[in-house]
Amino acid sequence: MAKDADPERLHDRPERTCIGCGRKAPKRRLLRFVAREGGTLEFDPQQTMQGRGGYLCPERRCFQDASKKRRMAIRYRRPIVLDPDGWLEAARKELGAEPAGTAVQEPVEG
Repeated sequence: MAKDADPERLHDRPERTCIGCGRKAPKRRLLRFVAREGGTLEFDPQQTMQGRGGYLCPERRCFQDASKKRRMAIRYRRPIVLDPDGWLEAARKELGAEPAGTAVQEPVEG
């Protein structure tokens, strides 16, 4: 940490970890989902809903990786209905125009 960096300012930008890839990123750049009854997930665009939440990068690969190896069940501490394409569609639908920094990116092939 630089000498003139204010330690109090570090708390101004909370970071969260993507369930899919494990990367840390500023909270505002990740998509938050909250576990609901029956093991379904609900997209939380304002990141304020009550309940156990988890974060994903806005990339299809992270949604797919989060569905593997019980990552979702471990994070939410309960069985989760796995539907990465449905979660992705819910985020796109809610975001509408997909503001800068939240556009879901398709992986580049080739």
